[in-house]
Amino acid sequence: VRNMIKLLVVVLSLALLGGCATGITPIPAQDLNAKLKSGAMVQKTNNFEVIMDTSASMQDPYSWSHFGYTSPVNATKVDYEKTLVRLFNDTIPNLKLTSGLRDFAGKRWLTRPFDTKLWYGMAPWVKDDFNKTIGDINTGGVESPLDLALNAATADLKPLAGKSAVIIFSDGLEMPKAVASAQAMKATLKDKVCIYAVLIGKDIITKDHPQGEGKELLDKVVKAGECGALVTGKEVESAGGMAAFVEKIFLGPAAAAAAVAAPPAAAIVPPAADPDSIYFDYDKYMQ
Repeated sequence: VRNMIKLLVVVLSLALLGGCATGITPIPAQDLNAKLKSGAMVQKTNNFEVIMDTSASMQDPYSWSHFGYTSPVNATKVDYEKTLVRLFNDTIPNLKLTSGLRDFAGKRWLTRPFDTKLWYGMAPWVKDDFNKTIGDINTGGVESPLDLALNAATADLKPLAGKSAVIIFSDGLEMPKAVASAQAMKATLKDKVCIYAVLIGKDIITKDHPQGEGKELLDKVVKAGECGALVTGKEVESAGGMAAFVEKIFLGPAAAAAAVAAPPAAAIVPPAADPDSIYFDYDKYMQ
């Protein structure tokens, strides 16, 4: 029943989807480049892929406080999601990265013949091009196949050298197969990948899910990656909050990186002395 209602909402809202998020003032990002220039932090991640939830539940109404407006912004969860993904992208400092932007939602007759699509990449990261692609994505069908998006992301990242990060923006609802796909991603990519997630919107709390249905699911997905972090949208909707999140994903302390990169110095063992060359001053040391 819930899925049928979501489908009706999507169908009735199609005419409004084109420009909702583009009309919302972007949040100015905090500059992390100074930390790189000072040498205090260094790059630790080489590749990243953002996975956006564009299923029907993301078309639910959602309001939030925005620095650029005197009253709360009344829009949808997908508008809020796009605002956060753009802030995420704008906060990434000047790094050489390979990036991708993928969404997931159920197929929609005629207009969406796929469950997940790679909208950007895998390609060298260009901030402005990435932002433009965020605006091109619209809400899709009813289902929430995060599992298929994770499977596809595993294939996207497998050929790439270096460390990778997967960042999921989602409400975490009705996607039970996602945990198994996250486990499979970790089994394939091993220590080359960490999984992060941003919980979007108000969660559904029930007797079976006292911590929230979405939070519990995304927490399991992140833990399957064995490294990463789960945050709520509220925690990263400010410039400072997002900067801390982006720093955790892409940067690390220079001292720690140097310690890992440099092998321990070999102990210096003096050469063995030639017994015939040892001189004893018997007049001085023997009484």
